[in-house]
Amino acid sequence: MNPCVRLSELRSEVVKGRAEVFAAPDPIPKAVRECVDWLAAMLREIKQRIPDEPEIAVIPLGALNLLPFNAAFIQATADRPAGPVTVRFLPNARLVADAASWPETGLTDRILVVDATRVPGARSLPRSGREAEALTRRYRARRLGDATSQAVLDALDSADLVHFMCHGEANPTDPFSSGLLLTDGRLTVRTLFARPPLRRQLVVLSACESHLGGTAAPDEIIGLSAALFQAGALAVIAAQWRVDERATLLVLRKFYEHLEKVTPPARALTAAQYWLRTATLGS
Repeated sequence: MNPCVRLSELRSEVVKGRAEVFAAPDPIPKAVRECVDWLAAMLREIKQRIPDEPEIAVIPLGALNLLPFNAAFIQATADRPAGPVTVRFLPNARLVADAASWPETGLTDRILVVDATRVPGARSLPRSGREAEALTRRYRARRLGDATSQAVLDALDSADLVHFMCHGEANPTDPFSSGLLLTDGRLTVRTLFARPPLRRQLVVLSACESHLGGTAAPDEIIGLSAALFQAGALAVIAAQWRVDERATLLVLRKFYEHLEKVTPPARALTAAQYWLRTATLGS
């Protein structure tokens, strides 16, 4: 029998209050830190039940998907002999059984880099643009510069790994309108849900709020990650809130280093995030 761990502080009014920290245009670092500490303290109850588990799956429904579970799990389990537990966030329970395994060959040579770092009317992302060039050279990837929605939809099925570098915009009250900001507008959750299934691929979203889902559905999370899984994605790497461009690029560089060592994507991301949390100026 699977154990039941009751986290008494995860009441709806408390969760909504904590989630408001991340809904603000400019979250206050101290409030973010306090939220992570609060959540990590509760998750230590779960830690006792997973002393040796390298990886677990979490489906944070409703307002729970607005909370910083990933940072909290890393903090709560960092002192385990096995290291921080890897958490795979899934939009529904079906994917726990359906999710395919990362191929033992590691990084593929069929990589598509979607570069929408110079979108009219949006803040330019010069570091991400340079990183798109570097990824293209390093892995001999195909690059879509000034990418449009149609160009992306036409090219998606040609790659085993797709890396988006762009802005993301989430709408928790209307998650079907959430999307990635490309040269001709948004590539929305609604559009991705409507397209035929893709090949089994890894999708990396270097875009703010690209993991943020809706809060109304009672048994699943609706958002970009869910839409990409629905379209056949093997795994989705995404950001839960607005993210710092430089920190994101540092994490993803380390993430690719782990992928090259045939590390599964979720574990590669956890290792990269833990590295950044513990990094010093000389590391």
